[in-house]
Amino acid sequence: MKLLVVAHKVMWVAVSLMATAYIAAMWIIMPHGEGANWTLEVVISVCAGTMGSVFLFLGVTWTRHWLMKLKWRKQRGKTTEERAQQKALRAHIKAQKRTEDTPEYNSSFSTNSIDGSFEELGYHTY
Repeated sequence: MKLLVVAHKVMWVAVSLMATAYIAAMWIIMPHGEGANWTLEVVISVCAGTMGSVFLFLGVTWTRHWLMKLKWRKQRGKTTEERAQQKALRAHIKAQKRTEDTPEYNSSFSTNSIDGSFEELGYHTY
């Protein structure tokens, strides 16, 4: 998780440096003679408008995600007892299956213990 945080911060530094480089390049490319006094203001306003709209979009998206996450957590908290009962039932069924004499647990048949532990977690190997 720490690596993700560091990567996120490095990405923001890279984006800010690219924006600075873009503004510097526009400043160098655009003419500075008479009749071009408005170029600095236009470049800055276009960049500010673009960055503002991007941050507005990201803020709205983040808020929607945050609200969905809060709703999910609230719903998950209500059904915790139901899930606990279902999990206990599944564990009981698995325990009954293990006690039966199946080729999987026969001494002449070899199994991979890693596969079995992953199946208990819900993963299925192919």
